[in-house]
Amino acid sequence: MSSISGIFSIAASALRASQAGLAVTGQNVANVGTEGYSRQHLRQEAIPGVRLPDGRLGGGVALHGADRSRDAFLDRAFRTESSTAEGFRSHADLLRRLEGLTGEPGPDGLSSSLDRFLSAWSELASAPESPATRAMLRSEAETLARRINDVAGGVDRVVQEGFDRLTDDVRRAQALATELAAMNRSIVAAESDGMPTPDLRDSRDRLLDELAALLPVDVWPSADGSVRVTLGGLGLVEGPRAETLEVNLGGPGFQLRVGGSSITLSAAEGRVGGILEAINRDVPSYRKELDAFAQALVTSVNDLHRQGTNPLGQEGVDFFHVPLDGGGNPVPVSAAALRLSDAVLASPLAIAAGEGSDPGQAGNAFRSGANDVALSLAGLRDSPAVGLTGTLSAHLQEAVSTLAHRVRGSQDGAAIHGVLAQQAEIRRSEVSGVSLDEEMAKLIQFQASYAAAARVLSAADEMLQTLLRV
Repeated sequence: MSSISGIFSIAASALRASQAGLAVTGQNVANVGTEGYSRQHLRQEAIPGVRLPDGRLGGGVALHGADRSRDAFLDRAFRTESSTAEGFRSHADLLRRLEGLTGEPGPDGLSSSLDRFLSAWSELASAPESPATRAMLRSEAETLARRINDVAGGVDRVVQEGFDRLTDDVRRAQALATELAAMNRSIVAAESDGMPTPDLRDSRDRLLDELAALLPVDVWPSADGSVRVTLGGLGLVEGPRAETLEVNLGGPGFQLRVGGSSITLSAAEGRVGGILEAINRDVPSYRKELDAFAQALVTSVNDLHRQGTNPLGQEGVDFFHVPLDGGGNPVPVSAAALRLSDAVLASPLAIAAGEGSDPGQAGNAFRSGANDVALSLAGLRDSPAVGLTGTLSAHLQEAVSTLAHRVRGSQDGAAIHGVLAQQAEIRRSEVSGVSLDEEMAKLIQFQASYAAAARVLSAADEMLQTLLRV
């Protein structure tokens, strides 16, 4: 039979196990509202028994610390969906800022300004000799030019805002990578004795969740307790070491570099990916269409206006300014630089409504009442513009429609993957979250276990006292 001292040892181990179980339960209850906390459970196993003449009898219970209730698969699912949702959300947010610049549809939109400008040519065609009508036309032209300038300036501000956000997010990602490397060192050192450190691992997982919202990282656990974090196949965190993250402007646009190697991200790959997609593809694409509109407007209007003779007797006058290079050759017009020509700015009488008496000839003179040029310019509403496949209005509508389609696509993506991320978080919480009902049941269990172990210890003590009295 087992010795009385063996019974004391078993009872003492039972008391320690019950005390530890109560401590773990108390830790769970205390952290029921702590974000990122994983429910802990006591890791214990039976001590192998000793062989006696009466058989092999147990040696009590051994404690091996507390483990977390955590599912790596659910962590991966949550981080993937969270990264995708955040990417689409940041992409849509910047594009909405861009979309708001156009003012479409509405009275302040580019289309409305263009329509009023072309309508002013119709008014001039109706009263080609009227100075007031010419002044009104010049005013509408200035309004259109300023509106296009404002949109172009707004596009530049969106790019700057995107770059500022990108810089902040990359700086935060770098800080998280550095913290993860330090956390790896702490966990490896703390678990060198084989005992788990659930609280440190929870802290590391919170950092990984935040990093996944910024970048589409992959996490690979190592046998020593550390994790390896990769980004597009490149190592971002390698055990106790973190690579450098930086943003460079080169090649086709802004580039994210990991330890000196460039990486390409799409709109669905974290907040950084969403911003990069916007400022590298969507914003430049819209700016290109805006510049093409400005160039087509200047070319189409000037080509027709040069054919007319104004009340000052001048022929071949540009309505819009044409920029020149150092050699005096025309250069493409940008939306930001669009403005009226110096002649039209100086006087509305420089505006021509019709051809002169002898176009292109030395004796050419102004013809009062001529309105053929004004009619042709008003006809740009329905005629293809120079350099475009359609009208000026159609080009604007297509650019705005394309932008709206991209905004809607990113908004839908953010909504869908946001729901998937929430569902993944719910499933993860079902595994790692703290249930007060379960903890209360365990509290009663450990309390009863402690009382029973104390009763065994008391019984062993009575046996020893009886033996001593013999």
